[in-house]
Amino acid sequence: IVVEAAGAAEPQFTTLLAAVQAADEAVLKTLSDPEAKLTVFAPTDAAFAALKEALGEEAFNAVLANKEQLTQILLFHVVPSVVKSADVVAALEGSGGEFSVRSAQGQYIDVKQTEDGITIDGANLMLDMVDIEASNGVIHVIDAVILPETRTLAEIVTETASASEGAEFTTLLAAVQAANEAVVTALSNPESKLTVFAPTDAAFAALKEALGEEAFNGILADKAKLTNILLYHVVDGIVGSDDVAKLLADNNGEVQVTML
Repeated sequence: IVVEAAGAAEPQFTTLLAAVQAADEAVLKTLSDPEAKLTVFAPTDAAFAALKEALGEEAFNAVLANKEQLTQILLFHVVPSVVKSADVVAALEGSGGEFSVRSAQGQYIDVKQTEDGITIDGANLMLDMVDIEASNGVIHVIDAVILPETRTLAEIVTETASASEGAEFTTLLAAVQAANEAVVTALSNPESKLTVFAPTDAAFAALKEALGEEAFNGILADKAKLTNILLYHVVDGIVGSDDVAKLLADNNGEVQVTML
C-alpha cells in the first residue's frame, strides 16, 4: 500500500517508505499483504522533515535507528480496516465531532472535527489527498507524523493532577500514593496492558458527601481496603469504548468484566 504510493509519478512518501523498510519486517509484511484491508494515515516527506526539525537531527536519526520504536510509530498510522473519508465524516457527524479508532499498534487514534477541517491525532487530514486507492486498502495523507502515547498510566494521572490549569485526578493520585505499592507498580509498568476507569475529583467528593467525612477518611487510611477499591477500577487488558459498545450490543446491554 505504501510502496505503491511511494512509486507514484510525484512521490511524497519516500521517507515513509524508507522508515517502513528500516522497521521490523512485520510492518512491510502487513502493508504488503494482498489479503489485508487497511487504512494508512500517511505522513508526507514534508511531515517527516518537520519532525526532524522539531526533534533535532540526532534524535530523529535515533528514532529511525530504533527498530522497535519505529515499528510502533508506523503501526500507529495504520488502521486494520478500510475507512474511507466518507466513513470518517459520517462517524464525526454521528459522534458530535470526535471519535477514536484503534490502530494496528493497539493504541487509539483520535479523530476530531475542527473549524479548519479534520485532525488525525493532532495532524491535519489533507482533504484534497484522501481515498488514495491501493490494492489492499486506502491512504489518507496527513501533514504531520503522529506519535503513540509513551507515558504510563501513573505518569498520565500524575501529570493531569499536577497541571497548573484544569487539574484533575488529584484525589485519585493521593489515593494511589496512599495505597499498597502494588497499585503504583501496576500503573507504572510500561509493559502492562491495562484499562483504568478513573474517578474524577468530583466523583470522590460525591463519595465523601455520601459516606461522611469520617468514614471517607477511614477508607483512605485503610491501606488494604483502599488498594482493593483502586484495583477494582482496573481491568487487565486494553478495553476501548468501541469494545464496550460491541460487548453491550452482543450481550443485551449488560456485560461483566474481571477487575484486577
